[in-house]
Amino acid sequence: MLLPHNTGASVLARALLCAASRQAVLMCTLPPRCLPKSCTRAQCQGVHTGFTLEHARQHWWPAQQNQSGIARSYHVHQGVTACDMPQRNTENIIRKQAYSTSKAGGLDQASDMTEKEEVDLEALIELELELYRQEGFPVPSEITSPQWQELLTKGTVSARKKYLTFLFKNEMKRKNKRKLKDSIRKQKEEEERQKRENPVEEDRHIEYGLWKNSIFIKILETSVNHFYHTRVVQAMLHGQPLIVDLDFEEHMSSKERQNCAYQIQMMISANRKHEDPYSLEIHNAPPTLDTMARLERYIPPLYKPEYPLIINPKSYLQKYPKEQLVYLTPHCQEELLVYDHNAVYIIGGIVDKSSGEPLTLAKAKREGVRMQKLPLDRYLAWGIGNKCLTLNQIINIMLDFKMTGDWPHAFRHVPRRKLQLPPWNQQIKEEALLKKIQRRQRSSRNH
Repeated sequence: MLLPHNTGASVLARALLCAASRQAVLMCTLPPRCLPKSCTRAQCQGVHTGFTLEHARQHWWPAQQNQSGIARSYHVHQGVTACDMPQRNTENIIRKQAYSTSKAGGLDQASDMTEKEEVDLEALIELELELYRQEGFPVPSEITSPQWQELLTKGTVSARKKYLTFLFKNEMKRKNKRKLKDSIRKQKEEEERQKRENPVEEDRHIEYGLWKNSIFIKILETSVNHFYHTRVVQAMLHGQPLIVDLDFEEHMSSKERQNCAYQIQMMISANRKHEDPYSLEIHNAPPTLDTMARLERYIPPLYKPEYPLIINPKSYLQKYPKEQLVYLTPHCQEELLVYDHNAVYIIGGIVDKSSGEPLTLAKAKREGVRMQKLPLDRYLAWGIGNKCLTLNQIINIMLDFKMTGDWPHAFRHVPRRKLQLPPWNQQIKEEALLKKIQRRQRSSRNH
């Protein structure tokens, strides 16, 4: 429900946001109809820094007894109407868990709220959403439980605004995609109807069915998936294993864990489509891991027994001997020049966009596992881009190198933007950039 801009909920929302940002309100800003009898604007500090539930009950709830809609918008999770506010105890009305945002982006559960404690983060975010909707800020129409959990990890107003804008854009993309699908479906139905009503004697287009012009059976998507799964199952029985190590959860932020889950999903897809796939295994991956929960959203049948993927909550050291393991880390000195078909290669399941610490190197040394790195400097001329590759790019490189033994062919999966351009291509790029600068200078002179 969208509230009017001058309601008591809007005033309370603004005051709470002001209190959250530690900006003290010098005098009471509530409208006259919302003021208690004992309040004088000169003496009452109104809703100031350190706003408590007791202040909210004195200043806002008694004045909103006849506005149950506003009360429902504030107490959306409690099911409490405004008429019940004065009679019921505040502690029983709002019994939420207060959370403090930790440095790693997680949530540390604190004690329950009492009447004298400040309004918790969830109530502030609810009021922020109401305020943003009133002011026309792009926010999603619905927020799911996982999105609420993600929103509670954002410790600043700007971070929450950015995340809400991201959710709004995704919602609009889904709506536009749904509209496009509906229009395409209606167009196809109309074309089929016209074909039935006005049959053409000679139609060279392929038509599947009895007495049609195709002698082959139509290949369905389920048949293709079954074919891919069969190859992966054969690799699980007789092929070479490849391990993804997810023992770096605490070193990744929420966004990095989301990217890691997405890259693992693309990694699984690239492996199953290859001619000679690996037996892909994910180790140190208990079901309670946040990355695995995000991966399950991408792949709903992830934990079904028929899905061709090995998920092990324990370490790979309990399954394979150390002499057989090879940890692929970019921070070591030894290069992988000759492929070993008897080795078990390990890829660190980590997305680190900020620190770049050698976490995989430290873990391999701690466990006594042999280390190797891809010979990127030997075969590629790097440009301004960094040498960080995504998980799906690494498995594509390893799949091609395992099948061909040719590093230049395998490194075709490295993005071209990370490499140096040829001299003639670099000259063309510099000339185009110079022309662009000259056009901007001419346009600035004209203005």
